Amino acid sequence: MPTRGPCEIRWLHLSDFHFRTSISWSQDVVLNTLLSDVASRYGKADYPDLIFLTGDLAFSGRPDEYLLAEDFILKLQDVTGVPAQRLFIVPGNHDIDRSVEEDAFRGVQQALTSQVEVDRFLANEARRRTLFRRQAAFREFANRIAPPSNPYTDSSFAHSKTTKVGPIQITALLLDSAWLAEGGDLDIGRLLVGERQVIDAHDSMSKNGLTFGLGHHPFAWLKDFEQVAVENLLLDRVHMMLRGHVHSADVRTIEALERRLTFFTAGAAFETRTAHNTYTWTTLDLLTGRGVCITHNYVHAAKRWDATEPKPWRLAGPTPVALQEALDIFSRHRARFPAYKAFLLAGHITEVPREISGKDVTLNMEISFPGESNPVGNAISALRHLLTWRSAWESNAWDAELEHQLSQLDQVLHQFVDRSPEVAADLARREQQCQNNLQALNGNSVRPNSFLIENALQLEASGEFDTVLQLIGRARLAGVLKQEELRQLAHVEIRALLGMGNVPSAVSRVDELLASEPPDSEALYLAATCYYDDHRYPNAAQFMHKALDHGVDVRRARRLAHLIAGKCGDKELVERVNKHG
Repeated sequence: MPTRGPCEIRWLHLSDFHFRTSISWSQDVVLNTLLSDVASRYGKADYPDLIFLTGDLAFSGRPDEYLLAEDFILKLQDVTGVPAQRLFIVPGNHDIDRSVEEDAFRGVQQALTSQVEVDRFLANEARRRTLFRRQAAFREFANRIAPPSNPYTDSSFAHSKTTKVGPIQITALLLDSAWLAEGGDLDIGRLLVGERQVIDAHDSMSKNGLTFGLGHHPFAWLKDFEQVAVENLLLDRVHMMLRGHVHSADVRTIEALERRLTFFTAGAAFETRTAHNTYTWTTLDLLTGRGVCITHNYVHAAKRWDATEPKPWRLAGPTPVALQEALDIFSRHRARFPAYKAFLLAGHITEVPREISGKDVTLNMEISFPGESNPVGNAISALRHLLTWRSAWESNAWDAELEHQLSQLDQVLHQFVDRSPEVAADLARREQQCQNNLQALNGNSVRPNSFLIENALQLEASGEFDTVLQLIGRARLAGVLKQEELRQLAHVEIRALLGMGNVPSAVSRVDELLASEPPDSEALYLAATCYYDDHRYPNAAQFMHKALDHGVDVRRARRLAHLIAGKCGDKELVERVNKHG
């Protein structure tokens, strides 16, 4: 494996062991080779930071089965050096003793037909205690081998665990998707997690860490009324989700608006002695938001484990950086080109020096070229990710890493400057331009409009509407524009939305603008345009009259006024624009 990066986290993920005494010899054959494979690939010299076990440790939830599981886990900890504080376990359907409380199970299974009934059940300690007796052996085992931060009791239902990897805090929601399990295909569409379990488990832990969600079953196995609700709760609360049950390793991602959640499914560590048994190894570098996942497959005939090619994956983010925050960072650092670097970090500009085919050029840092490096762009990206994960770090360690990354950026920029007078001159020019832009943004320029607005107008004129909207979004995030400049940008934004054909969003934005401040002629004219394009012609006529009352340029408005009048028969509107010649 490659050398560990400064902010890299690595973990083993195993699931579905099904330990039982009747086949312990067969399990030993497979799992002893698994331990040897882990030791050779990821032993103490190249250890994982975390181990995740996502259910079905036992076969039928019996105490003797957990003695076998405990023996294996202790051996796994020995070859990896991972302590109990960084070992995470959740139950699966095989961790249920189905011979216990059969009548109570049938009654609860029939009763929980809505989220209201689930909430009532989880609020009743006596009902929980009765049903959770089916998990008694698992709960005692988990508390002994890898206790949660809030250990299991005979009626507890919301568990989490917090630990640290170096200076980075790790949190995990330990979700029980098996408490209503019967086993096999009978469970499809009949299981429950309970929204309250997710909410209460999350409330019980620190909100500042890199957060894993652990469960056993895919969401498709939950009852219909809960699937989307639980998925949405986890989209907001965890950064990645680990699970098992289906005996097939997989990595996939779901996205919703700006939210992204990657699911890692582990195959079965032991299904049978000749089956396609698997375990997975995953990495994540918090300075890039990227990592790889490697699946290891058991080859029965050779009694060995073969690794797949690393499969890349990424987290959501990084979150946007406000311009003022970026300026504060570089002003404290006291190095060359502070304004230029701040504008890069905040995303207001994207062009950086790069070496392409042996020549130094200035190009967009967000564009990749095969085989070509992008050291300045990579340094800016690392800073953005470091700022995104600030709350997960110990403060002193984060400060030190920030200084290191700022020095890295300075170093790569100076390499270009030292070898190329043309790059040095170009960066000096860009620094001055960014300083001028800052003066405009802060109202210190003699020009009537800021450079930002001029840039937005130029982009609008060239039809680059997507870029216009991105620029305006970043300007609002920066929080340094005056009210008049925000009003002008709102006009540009509405025209850009109309140019893209996004009429509903344009209507919504113009309504917001008119409601927030006294209207001017441009806002009223844009309202008339929006409502005309939305086929609401009487409203369009009303706003066109108001625009004329406020002094809109009649020559500009005449064509639209005629179109509106033709749709709603407004003769007065025609007369008003015609009498001005």
